[in-house]
Order: sequence, then C-alpha cells, then structure tokens
Amino acid sequence: MTQLAAPVVRAGRFPALDGLRALAVLLVVATHIGFQTGATFDGPLGALLARGDAGVAVFFLLSGFLLYGPHARAHLAGAPGPALGRYLQHRALRVLPAYWLLLLVALSTAARADAHPGEVALQVLLLNIYALGHLLPALSQTWSLAVEASFYLALPLLAHLAAPRDRRDEAAQLRAEARLLGALVAGALAWTLVVRTTGLLDERVAALWLPQHLDWFALGMGLAVLRAWHERGGRLRVLDQLGDAAGTCWAVAGLLFWLTTTPLAGPRGLEPPTAWAALLKHVLYGLAATALLLPAVFGVDPAAPVRRVLESRPARHLGRISYGVFLWHLLVLEAVYRLLDLELFTGHALLVTALVVPLSLLVAELSLRLVEQPALRRARR
Repeated sequence: MTQLAAPVVRAGRFPALDGLRALAVLLVVATHIGFQTGATFDGPLGALLARGDAGVAVFFLLSGFLLYGPHARAHLAGAPGPALGRYLQHRALRVLPAYWLLLLVALSTAARADAHPGEVALQVLLLNIYALGHLLPALSQTWSLAVEASFYLALPLLAHLAAPRDRRDEAAQLRAEARLLGALVAGALAWTLVVRTTGLLDERVAALWLPQHLDWFALGMGLAVLRAWHERGGRLRVLDQLGDAAGTCWAVAGLLFWLTTTPLAGPRGLEPPTAWAALLKHVLYGLAATALLLPAVFGVDPAAPVRRVLESRPARHLGRISYGVFLWHLLVLEAVYRLLDLELFTGHALLVTALVVPLSLLVAELSLRLVEQPALRRARR
C-alpha cells in the first residue's frame, strides 16, 4: 500500500488544515478592514485587499474535503456512510451556539434593537440570503455561513447520489464520484452565467446561494475522494510529489490570486462585474484554493517548509479560533469605528487593524472556550 501522507494522524485529522483556516480568516478580515477604511481603492495593495474574499473559497473547499471524506472512504470500502442524525447534530452544535450568541449581541445594539420577529427569524435560521436587504450591518459576513448550512443539509443527498451500486467495483465507484463532482462544477459555472446574463433572478441575492458555490465544495470533495483512494493504495504518487512541492503549489496559488487583482476579474468595490469577469474571478478563487489545499492533505515529507508553517502551534491555534474571528470581527470593527468616531472610507487602516485584529482574537478565544468547546463536547457525548 502507498505510504500515507505526513499530515495524516491517528485521529484522521490533517493538522495543516488548521493553518489554512487561519490564512482564510485573515484574508476575510483584511478585505473587510480594507473596504471600510478605503484602503481597497488605493494602489496595488488595495487590489490585494479587495480580493481577500478568496478566503471564503478556502473555507468552502475545507468543508467539502472534511465533510465528504467519511463518505468517500465508506463508498470505496463498500461500507455505510456516517449516521445522518449524528452528522446533523454535530454540525448544528458546531455552528449554531456561537452564531446565536453573536446574533443576540448584535440585535441588542441600538442600530438593530427594533428588528421585527420575522427579521429575527430569518437571522436565527440562516435564511437571510434568500431576499434582498436581510444581511444586517456587522453581520453581512454570515452570508457564507448560510451557504455552509445549505451545504450541510445537501451533503447527505449528494453522498447518496454517489453511493456504491456494486460494492466490489472500485473503478465504477470512482467513475460515479467523478460524474457527481463534474455535474456540481458544471452546474455552478452555468448558474453563474445564467444569473448574471438572463435577469431571471436578482444577481444580488442569487449569487449568494449554494448553487453558485457548489464547484468550490466539489473541488474539496474531489480531493477527499483522491485522498480516500490514495489511502487504499491508489498509488497517486504525483499527488504526494505535489504535496511535497508545497512552495510550487503556493506559488501557483499566488499567481492565480494575483490574476484576480487585475481588471480582468472585475471592479474592486461593490459595482456589479460583467458575467465573464465574475466567472473568471470565481474560477481563479477555486483553483487557487485547491493549490493551497494540496500540500495540506498530500505529501510524505514532514519537513516541507509550508507544511511546517501550517502545522506550527500559532497557526493551528489561530485556525481553531478562526470561526470566532470570522463571526465577531465585523462587530468589533463597528465598535472600533464608533469608539474612534471615524467615518467610512477615510483611511486609518493601520490604526484600525491594530485594534480590530487583537480584539477579534480575544473575543474569538472566549468564544472557543466558553461556547464552542462545550458545545462540541456535548456533540461528542
């Protein structure tokens, strides 16, 4: 059997993925600070800040990889997949308690205290992306959380569509997985073009829905299938070679990311891009995230520099609190603006960053210890 990649540990975890979560959340925080301070619109650095939403693609690929992995391994082994009830309970306890606490705090502030019950229900149930105008101030980042929740609910059905018909035919199973993932990618790209060219749906909301992003999840799911096959002796040496050439993979990711900063990928601000610019940026984000993920899940060299950085203690801890940082950083940013009496788009990027980042880390640490970890312990019980 082919040697297992270095990132795999006995518990079936990939330590470097925590470091990738850290990178993804830093990108998201950077793009929001850049936009609110106006730095997004200033020079080459602003172009980089404008594309920090690429961190969302990294998050979605990670979800596809980690959540589809047990299904992929079960399919190739001809075994039953994860229990549905336990899976849904674990996902709910992982995501909802910390989110509901954020929502409670946000709705208690003066700017949102008069939200009517229907509005509150949309937020509580993560249905705020299905009509225009329901992403509340300092909660606009939760659009991606709503997409994640949609994927969580869709995943069991997607896994069923690729479930083995002949438990003894591994090649047929791999073909079934490939057909499913190919359909998801093609459907997402077609959705992008249809939404942005036909006017059948309001692109301001339809571009936020799960169909728009299924290809990103599918890329992660595809890596999960390859990882499962590799562990069964698939002899995909080229993937281990790519994983050990982490610097090359990340250089490719950097080049793809740089291409998104050019006018080819559309404007930096909130102006609607052309259909082809939106499609190009979307595809480049997905490919760049895939190149970042490869060294974290393949390879046999534990001394690979990129992997060592991702698996370092600071990177892994930041990854563990990344959900809290993601949830709270916009509310912290709003509080900093009020405290300093700043106007939007008036600069002060360094000062704002120096306050928002450590405060967000502090709140995220409290969220992890007081809310997320207790909820996960309950899920395990």
